[in-house]
Amino acid sequence: MKTFEFITLNAKRVKETNGIYKGFVKTEIFKQDGTLKAIIPAEQTQPRKSKKFITLNCFKFRLNWI
Repeated sequence: MKTFEFITLNAKRVKETNGIYKGFVKTEIFKQDGTLKAIIPAEQTQPRKSKKFITLNCFKFRLNWI
């Protein structure tokens, strides 16, 4: 039987440049081809860089931190 492999997404932290949360970080999550998959805004709890997986829209993905 073949083992299940998770889809890998790239994640990076970006500083907010304007607005009420200026100076805080938000997390941007990209697909392997470079298209933007999700943004976790600065006012929400950010995923830790030690985490290897994230759940988005009820699906579990493997994270690759940039």
